[in-house]
Amino acid sequence: MENLSIPPVEAYFSDYVQEAKKKEANLVGVNGIMQFDFRPSNDGVIVIRIENGEIKPLEREYVENATMTIRVPYPDFYKVKNGQEKFWKLLLFRKVKISGDKTFTKKLGAAGIN
Repeated sequence: MENLSIPPVEAYFSDYVQEAKKKEANLVGVNGIMQFDFRPSNDGVIVIRIENGEIKPLEREYVENATMTIRVPYPDFYKVKNGQEKFWKLLLFRKVKISGDKTFTKKLGAAGIN
């Protein structure tokens, strides 16, 4: 399998949010904070806040009580999103930790946001 060039975390998530905003109409009534914690690397933290279905601008500060937090190295996360790696393998080898309301991703998925 060919190696993918991994874009900077800010660029990847800016594109992600831009695409997700096209589906905001499907998020009416949804509230929550999805947090991606890539620390201790320089990739830091990405916070996606949704208030009554509106996706707010990206935040970079850790949120103590996020609805859901996924802690994973950014290169591994990117490989999963692009089909180079399987998510279950990251779980098996404890490269990813999930905390909070795991059903929150189902609400996003139901809105067509993956």
